[in-house]
Amino acid sequence: MPLLTSENIDEAVRVCMRARVPFAIYRSKGSENVYLFADDNTSEKISDNTFFVSPWNGERAIILDDRLSLDCLRDMPASDCRQDDACPDFEPSTPREYYLESLGALISQLKAEGGKTVISRIITKNAEIDIPAAAKICFERRKDATCCICTDADGEIWLIASPELLLNVDWASRKATTMSLAGTKPVESETPWDKKNIEEHDIVTSYIAERMRHLGTEVSVSDVFTRDSATVSHLCCMIQAGLCDGITGNMAAAYLSPTPAVCGVPVEKARRNISDIEKHLRGLYAGYFGVETPGKDFTAWVTLRCARLRKNGFCIYSGSGITAESNPEDEWNETAIKARPLVNILDRKSVSNYEQQR
Repeated sequence: MPLLTSENIDEAVRVCMRARVPFAIYRSKGSENVYLFADDNTSEKISDNTFFVSPWNGERAIILDDRLSLDCLRDMPASDCRQDDACPDFEPSTPREYYLESLGALISQLKAEGGKTVISRIITKNAEIDIPAAAKICFERRKDATCCICTDADGEIWLIASPELLLNVDWASRKATTMSLAGTKPVESETPWDKKNIEEHDIVTSYIAERMRHLGTEVSVSDVFTRDSATVSHLCCMIQAGLCDGITGNMAAAYLSPTPAVCGVPVEKARRNISDIEKHLRGLYAGYFGVETPGKDFTAWVTLRCARLRKNGFCIYSGSGITAESNPEDEWNETAIKARPLVNILDRKSVSNYEQQR
């Protein structure tokens, strides 16, 4: 897979957009290596490595083969297709009043029935967006996250800076690793973790550990620690198991997704709550994406801290876990804090507007 540098990320996005080729540019958390996947479905493969992205609903997942280098893309003519030159406006941002009222009713339900549901909202703005420049800034700033800019099955462009590992499989040892990441507070907060966040993390950990037991053997769960991600801190622990024979990386990832960190528990009940409350389609948000190197490793990340981009605007997705202990105002503020890094990249003059929007 072609290796990019921080200096040519924006160029790679620009030439892929010009040629209208399905593409992904990907850098794993903790790595300096930035990889390009561009797939015209006709050129010979450069390698056997693949990029994959699966949406929230598990449908229309796409796999990109490694077919086109940056040099090839530079030589490709601009596409004659002009269907996206006049992009429609994004749907309006989630109204604050609706969000607070809906969460109030959901919290009452959870107090009576138990469980957890992750509710997201969208923050949108119609404005001219320099997509290649935004991608470059994101990759430069978010060294603490796995960064990706890619196209979905409809050809729309998504920018992602995810802190959450869904699954890593080392095929030499068949060791599968995931994480339980839940509970949120501002990164600068010195307040101890409260009951609501601790219980939320416990719910996620128990669910993921049980799912891992179905996939493998000798499941181990690490001690809980605090993990910082840009503007917020989370409770985290690592979960490992030996993957059973016959299970592929994609099978395991699909079995683990969606986790309670982006959906809730019980899963089907949480899905119904999400469908009833959220007025927007999630698309790639809360699905997963990653890279597979056959015979070596498979790595998938949860699609969090993400935005859908068009030349004339953006739509940021931000969610929080709702339990019986939740407070609607606190959850609204949490989603604003989570969205702030992307807002700063895409609309640096309007941060305060989005945190107070009504």
